[in-house]
Amino acid sequence: MADTAPSPPALEPALRLFREGRLDEAREACLAVARAHPDHPGPLRLLARVLVAQRAEGPALRALRLARRIAPRDRDVATDLGILLIHRGEAREAVTVLAEVAPLDARSATALGVALRLVGRAEEAVSVLAAAGRLAPGDAGPRAELASTLEELGRLEEADAAAREALALDPELVAPALVRVTVARLQGRLEEAAAMAEDLADRAPSEEARGEALVELALCLDRLGRPAEAFEAMRAGQAGMALAPEARRQDPEHFPALVARLRNWTARHLDRPARPPCGTRSLAFLVGFPRSGTTLLHQVLDAHPAVVSLDEREVLADLLRAMPEVLGRAVPYPDGLDTLAPAELDRLRAAWWRLAERHLGEPVGKRLLLDKLPLNLVHVPFIRLLFPESPVLVLIRDPRDCVLSNFFQPFEPTVAMVHMDSPEGAARLYAQVMEGWLLARRLPGLRYHELRYEDLVDNPRAVLAPVLAHLGLPWDDAVLRHDVHARGHAIRTPSRHEVRKPIHRGAVGRWRRYAAELAPVLPVLRPYLRAFGYPEQ
Repeated sequence: MADTAPSPPALEPALRLFREGRLDEAREACLAVARAHPDHPGPLRLLARVLVAQRAEGPALRALRLARRIAPRDRDVATDLGILLIHRGEAREAVTVLAEVAPLDARSATALGVALRLVGRAEEAVSVLAAAGRLAPGDAGPRAELASTLEELGRLEEADAAAREALALDPELVAPALVRVTVARLQGRLEEAAAMAEDLADRAPSEEARGEALVELALCLDRLGRPAEAFEAMRAGQAGMALAPEARRQDPEHFPALVARLRNWTARHLDRPARPPCGTRSLAFLVGFPRSGTTLLHQVLDAHPAVVSLDEREVLADLLRAMPEVLGRAVPYPDGLDTLAPAELDRLRAAWWRLAERHLGEPVGKRLLLDKLPLNLVHVPFIRLLFPESPVLVLIRDPRDCVLSNFFQPFEPTVAMVHMDSPEGAARLYAQVMEGWLLARRLPGLRYHELRYEDLVDNPRAVLAPVLAHLGLPWDDAVLRHDVHARGHAIRTPSRHEVRKPIHRGAVGRWRRYAAELAPVLPVLRPYLRAFGYPEQ
């Protein structure tokens, strides 16, 4: 949020307290001025900044919403609100808020560009961020965000140029420097990229930034055929990124505990038949442990003219959060699901579709909606309850490749992804999640189709024909040209550059180069090698 002095002048003491780090006193001072000036948004803007500094983002959001009601056309209030919404993962609302105030200045335009990128409107984001750069020719921020957006779109030369412009204005920025390393790596300039990453790690302003640089270094060393060094660099890089404030705020016990509750609930329902079809619109789910090839299969299916897809939008999670409001009562998840009456399930289905079309930004119409979010795998029992006739596609990959690939990715920290910062953590989570799936696939009436990543890349046509049949779709050769389709879309998942290429076997058996490093986690993974038909050698 901006660091300009808010008005009215009576707020100056509160601002001084805030700048001195005396946050409790600053909060009380803001509240006093807000009571004295109830028609002015300034005290609420500063109060929100204080609350964010105290990690009280919910109250900060309420303060800014109230400020916006007081001054609905105030650009600074809207920008503060938009930035906080982005930080909280509510980018779609941020787009709405920021688009309603005009003309935009550089700060509000930059925030809007970031929000547009996060909701999948990357081409629009490019235009908005370019305009933000013109509004503030001396500000590196818009150019840094533009560089990241262009890299997501696969426009690598333009991304590198934007990153160079940002660094010319502020050589200390980490994000555009990382974009330059990524571009060099993707263009095959591996030695150059590795040298850039090492230099960035040496001069990084924080352990988090050093970790990000070491992760890029590890990816370069991996492609250079230096696995032992790559593994060591990745361990160090992941350890640095785990120190980021957002990573440290995650509760590492939360997701495994949820998986355990869902597994126990499933075990109690193995002898209960599925509910009768609910007559829902055409809908399918694509799930799998992360880095199993779900992005590849999603892009393949999204190329089909009868498919429209949600790529990693948390519709189901949004529904679970909204459940008390939708039903008018609290329902513990998953144990409270048994109490849902048919009329309540109908209300939840209708709410799910409202949320889905809001995320999608357009009506689904008569197309098949494909909801792709890998770790919805743990929610398959709820999916079966809510949408009993909807098919579920489950992608499986060699557990060793899967764990290695997760460890080699710089994920955004969430309650699930914080476990991927070591091979040990990734293997434990794999075992917990897949044990749940092996149980869930025994649920009566579950319409699932399980397929292996290795089979998909070996013989796409043979594997895709039964997949399309399972979805009730006719064959269309467009699914074999997914790479052309993907080049026109922003893809935010880690495999975004790989899925813009024709299907290939380059990632199959990658674990063999790291057999020594992975040896300690093989006992954890061995039961799942057998369960999914993979040889142990």
